[in-house]
Amino acid sequence: MFHAPAIRSFLTVRLLLLSVFLLSGCSDSSEFKPSGKSINVGVIGDYSGKYRVEGINSLEGVQAAKKSEPFLRNGDELVIVSREEGKTPAETRNIIREFVEEHDISALLLGSVSDSILAVKDTIEEIGVPTIAIVATHTDVTGETEFINQLCFTDTQQAQVAALFVRDELLLRKSAVVYDPDRTYSANIAYVFRDKFKSTGGVITGFHKYGEFRDDALIWLAQAGTEMLYLPLDASEIIAIVDRLNEMDWDPALMGTDGLLANVVKRHPGNADDLERMYSTDVIAYEGEFVKTNPLGRKAVRTFSRLFGRGGDSYNALGVEAYAVLQDAMNRCHSARDKECVRNKIRSTKDFKGVISRLSIGSDGKAVRPVFVNQIKNGKLASVVKVY
Repeated sequence: MFHAPAIRSFLTVRLLLLSVFLLSGCSDSSEFKPSGKSINVGVIGDYSGKYRVEGINSLEGVQAAKKSEPFLRNGDELVIVSREEGKTPAETRNIIREFVEEHDISALLLGSVSDSILAVKDTIEEIGVPTIAIVATHTDVTGETEFINQLCFTDTQQAQVAALFVRDELLLRKSAVVYDPDRTYSANIAYVFRDKFKSTGGVITGFHKYGEFRDDALIWLAQAGTEMLYLPLDASEIIAIVDRLNEMDWDPALMGTDGLLANVVKRHPGNADDLERMYSTDVIAYEGEFVKTNPLGRKAVRTFSRLFGRGGDSYNALGVEAYAVLQDAMNRCHSARDKECVRNKIRSTKDFKGVISRLSIGSDGKAVRPVFVNQIKNGKLASVVKVY
């Protein structure tokens, strides 16, 4: 299967990749001939900024999926055209308009984070291009839009799962929350976790803004008997907190959000050992039986390794999955250029064999899929539990 960037186990890589390329309705190449026609699919993300891991790795997943399954069932070839998002929402809106028109884009795959997509929703709706948000999790990404669809679970779902996991599985009663109020993603998750945790009888010993989180707050939390820190923050921010915990010789349990551990092992591998006590929600499991039912996915192992010389992570897996879901929707339309049909077919995705589990996308554009809780163990990511 896909592993987080620091995972070096070939078996783990093999298991995740085992299923992902089955998703697009593979056809034996001897059964059809290329039509000579092409359908352009646009991919936009942050490839050089703060969220370049999400952007670049989801693009790599799309590219690997395209390499493995380049054609629709009617012989039309899917062509991937990528473009980096702008530095400001206004710039990104202009890029989307020009990009779609210049390249005759039939669908968009966005490797952008939630805040970036929320800022350009109106533009996507205006141009009417079926769109899949690859990594964005904010609940409002699909709100009041007919064309944007989410591949991930929502912030609300993962925060509620996190709260229940802490209470029911770890049996911890006292938790504090540290969040970034300037990020919609972080603030939304923090409030949902707080409310759900309290509703289960848990006690919130502190609710802190990261920029105002000082050492005296940590000392107070320790004295208050805090057992868990819930941290919907970036990897670098969490590492800074862990360094302070180590200096205090305080060892509370830690929990983060989707993609966190993948970012740690990708961009901060030297800190992976310090985060072995940390749990994190994710869309991908790092071990399991499900992938063994998808034998055709074996060629995905070869494809990804050949293209990038390594195994993949959860963002790569989501990129693969986004391409496959789109391809499946296009295959169910008389013409892949029929944007209304493709939009409707994406939103009627049912029981789709995903990377590590099945998923559906409803009429509201939201994915229905399990949430996994993962942890770093002996330098590798391992799954702890799956929650539907």
